[in-house]
Amino acid sequence: MPDLEIRPNSVSQTIDAVFKIYLQRFVPLVTIAAVVSAPIVLLQGIANLSLIDQLESADVDAITELSDVWDVIAPQNVAASLLLAVLGWVAAALTSGAVVVVVADAYLGRLTTWQDALQRAMGRLGPLLIGSLLFGLGVALGFIFFIIPGLILAVGWSVFGPAAVVEDIGGSQALGRAWSLTRGRRWPVLGAFLVMFIIVAILSSVIGAALSSDPEFTFFDVVVNVVINILTAPLMAATAGVLYLELRARHEPFDRLQLSSELHRPDQPPPLVG
Repeated sequence: MPDLEIRPNSVSQTIDAVFKIYLQRFVPLVTIAAVVSAPIVLLQGIANLSLIDQLESADVDAITELSDVWDVIAPQNVAASLLLAVLGWVAAALTSGAVVVVVADAYLGRLTTWQDALQRAMGRLGPLLIGSLLFGLGVALGFIFFIIPGLILAVGWSVFGPAAVVEDIGGSQALGRAWSLTRGRRWPVLGAFLVMFIIVAILSSVIGAALSSDPEFTFFDVVVNVVINILTAPLMAATAGVLYLELRARHEPFDRLQLSSELHRPDQPPPLVG
């Protein structure tokens, strides 16, 4: 039987549940990040190194106009950066969806493999991408015009990913569902994400300081950033997953049986256990 309960939680209980799942499901969680996100982080780091080398080798005195900077950077570098940004967006959506599957299955006592989690997240990739695109546009506009509305939207929509994965709904529907679930609980939701963000920032700083002491940005620093990403990327997505489940338990009749019936539908293959 699982030792995790689907119930309303305080902020501290939410964080405790996230780390309990993280430690219990450490291998599939970090493997998901290593397979999906880490290659993009590595390529982005290599691209940054190349750009730094180009800027360092350029004749700074000859750069007098913006067009001169463009000549140094080169159009192909900009195109590559845009491509990596798009790939990073897709990887982030897929990673978060797969992490949600692992989190939900942890509440059901299932030892889901990383392959099965990714397979099921792939089936929800479209809604996850559409939802994340609308999320990014809405929050960005909110911050541009008025900072507070952007923050409200970010918190109100923060659990759209788990809603899209578990409830099998579209991206825009998932945003609306998240908005409904977080109503009346946005301060605690914000608090949970802030606490996790601080923890991730501290862990990243400690790992970075322990592994790298060179003041210059080198390929070794790129590798360190990849390691940090693998270890920390699942935490924010897991926080969203735990919050989603506890919000549903707070607002409506919701238990493991209901979660299992929604997550493992008859038209889907049975989850792998290992």
